[in-house]
Order: sequence, then structure tokens, then C-alpha cells
Amino acid sequence: NAEFHGLHQSSLFQSFSDEQKKCVLIACSRNLLEEALYIEQSGMAFAAKMSLLAESVEERMLYGIFASEETQHYSQIRSFLPERSELGEPNAFHHLLAELIECGDRDTLVFVIQVILEGWGITHYKSLAKDCLNPKLEAVLEGILKDEARHHGSGVVLCRQRKISPETHQYTFE
Repeated sequence: NAEFHGLHQSSLFQSFSDEQKKCVLIACSRNLLEEALYIEQSGMAFAAKMSLLAESVEERMLYGIFASEETQHYSQIRSFLPERSELGEPNAFHHLLAELIECGDRDTLVFVIQVILEGWGITHYKSLAKDCLNPKLEAVLEGILKDEARHHGSGVVLCRQRKISPETHQYTFE
């Protein structure tokens, strides 16, 4: 709704006709769905790389489950966009995320993706679900939220188990 996007405070938005307001809200909502798709797509790439970098069968299994969940999230979110519709272009953040996943080492990825990004995802998906006007999408978002919490929690556990090297710390900071 307009309040979620802060549009209720915009005099320009308030001056629009009901049809114009609806078009703006649809565009804003579509943008949120597309952003979620890019994040879930990055999650699939992350899980694939981490499965290859895993140091145990259990860790490889964990990332196999993550890959499945991220794929499911992508598919669920995509179902709320028109079939065959083109997605908007990835933004600078999405490019940075793709580069990090491609170039980052195991410990950097666990910290940045699982602890920071998945932690942010908990707040983000919770906010989206809380203000969602579509009950089916709200249920999907709440399911994703539960998975995000598990992904984040396992990242916290993995970070505690390993000491971050000075090189990894520097790369993460940069």
C-alpha cells in the first residue's frame, strides 16, 4: 500500500487519480518482487559455490538444502509476476553481490551472505509479509522468512566455529 512505500506523504502521489495511484503501487510492488528474485537467484549461486567449498559431507548437505530452498523461493516469487514478463535490469547492489559470490572465499561468504544478508532478509521479508495485501503472497513470504532465519542461524554457527583470517577480514571490510 501507499504507506509501506512512504507515498502517502508525497503531495505528488496524492494528486494522482486513483488509476494513477494504482499504477504506481503496482510498479513499486513489482520492483520489490524483482529485487527478491535477484536476491534468491544470488542465493542459488551462493549455495552452489558453498557446496563446492564445503569441508564436510554435512556442510555440503546443508548447502544442498539451501540451494533447494532458494530455488523454491525464486519459483514461488516468480509466480506472482506475469508469465513471460521481462525482469528489470539488476542494479549496482545485485552486481556487487554477484561479484562477491564469484570471487569471495568461504569465510567471507559465510559472514557477508549468511550472517549479514540473510539477517537483513529476516527483517525485510518480515516487513513485506506484514504489509502484504495478497494472502497467498503473504504466506509465501512467511515461509521464506522461516528459511531465512535458518540460513542466518547456521551462518552464525559456522562463523563461531572458525576464526576469520586477517586476509578474509580485510576482503570483507573492502
